[in-house]
Amino acid sequence: MKQSLLLITAFLFFSSTLTGQNCALSVNVTVGECDANGEVLLGITISDPTDNARDVDVSVDNVLLPGSPFRVRDDTPVFVTATVPGDGLGHVISAVSEDEDNCSAETTVSVPDCSSDCFLSSLQLTFDGGTTHTVAVGSGGNNTFTPNQTTITIGDIVSFDFVDDGHTTTSDATSGPDSWNSGIRGTGTSFPVTIINPGLHRYYCAPHGGPNGAGMAGTIVANCPGGANFNLTASFSTTQAGAAGYNLVVDGQVQAGSPFSYNGTGPQSVAFSLPGDGTAHAVEIIDLTDGTCTLSRNITAPDCGQAPSCSLFLSATETGFCLPDDQVTVSLSVMAVNAGTTGFNLRLDGSLVTGSPFAYASGGTTNLEIAVPGDGLNHQVLVTDADDSACSATATLTTTNCTIPCALTNLTASTGGAGTLHVVDVEDFVFAPRDITIAAGDQVEWRWTGQIAHTATSDATTGPDSWDSGLLNTGAVYQSPVLSAGLHPYYCIPHGAPGGVGMAGTITVLPDCTDGQVAVALSFNS
Repeated sequence: MKQSLLLITAFLFFSSTLTGQNCALSVNVTVGECDANGEVLLGITISDPTDNARDVDVSVDNVLLPGSPFRVRDDTPVFVTATVPGDGLGHVISAVSEDEDNCSAETTVSVPDCSSDCFLSSLQLTFDGGTTHTVAVGSGGNNTFTPNQTTITIGDIVSFDFVDDGHTTTSDATSGPDSWNSGIRGTGTSFPVTIINPGLHRYYCAPHGGPNGAGMAGTIVANCPGGANFNLTASFSTTQAGAAGYNLVVDGQVQAGSPFSYNGTGPQSVAFSLPGDGTAHAVEIIDLTDGTCTLSRNITAPDCGQAPSCSLFLSATETGFCLPDDQVTVSLSVMAVNAGTTGFNLRLDGSLVTGSPFAYASGGTTNLEIAVPGDGLNHQVLVTDADDSACSATATLTTTNCTIPCALTNLTASTGGAGTLHVVDVEDFVFAPRDITIAAGDQVEWRWTGQIAHTATSDATTGPDSWDSGLLNTGAVYQSPVLSAGLHPYYCIPHGAPGGVGMAGTITVLPDCTDGQVAVALSFNS
């Protein structure tokens, strides 16, 4: 790599402002000189004269800077630094508010080409593709990615389109070229992701999900193109266009078609290919008039040996009650990666289930229900890809014993004020039950059973009928105060809001006497 011999300016200054309904964020960037490593230091200043953005995520080329979110005030701008390659290319700097919807600012800055000391500059190597796959984030106001599985070819783009506020798209991978974090985005914004390596790439929404498919999560299945060879484009710029043209050299070998003619001065491009061998390759542009004027970049080709083969993931859950024929309904969820086109065969305890092969649903996950004997025994469910017998998954479950007669015992009844404890499960993004009615003197106990952290927080902010559990995780328990008669709405702070928005619920406390009637608490064993 050659060091730059001349820099026209020591610093360049760029700014950009995007105003939302209650927002006027601005991003100002100073561009430094090339350092000894061929890198350039960026000085980034985030300002908010409206004082509404509050906490902002700052990213460079879609990579969130350490320390995000940063607290910005009208009288206290945020200043951070970041280092980018001195490649002569444009780099995108963005700031996104976590607190104000549709409040963001973005700018693109060009940096010096630290590797160039002649009329050639700004060499960039990109995978050809061009197909864009859209994933809706928060479609229908739900905490979901739609579809939650997307299959692409290396070079394609996945565009996360935010149709609801308060979500992120965040890769399970925390570093490397296939890691990303959008920060919290507002309705109407988009976040593009380009995958470099084949494989299964999981992601999630930071407020509503977690790694390994917890909560609001999804996957990108990235495949190699047919033949496991990649077509790429080498783009660069020139201020001279010698008649002799230039050679394209890959790993020391002059490529077929060389020498190539310049397309005048300015931007140039030439196509080439690489095998999917997972190794580093050196790409050079060599001017034939001045053989000392060259550009070079190293690129690591995707490893097609890591491309995901057919794989299935199966879950089986008993739902509902015993059926008249002493069977129970079992819900199956089949997630398929690079499965065949014929569908999958389904076996229950070794016997083929009628209807096989079942078609895979689009989007990667297929849901269906089957009847299983309600005998209190273990049962095995097996799914096998109809085109690849080695691609399979199993699940086991123990069903309810429907042959045991119904028996209700130990029935007791008590009037209000007995201090009964009523249980509400805090599941992922829902209280179960959402609405509960109790007698005066009773209390509610929340039990955290989901995998995501939640709160139980009253709409009332002060007084004896207010409470706030704080952010709690799986296994935690919290009790309400003894509440006065009436309606007491509550919500989860990260995932809901007062007034019954999102993850919310209500407690109705009946007085001792209502229209001449009293509340009676029943307790029994079944």
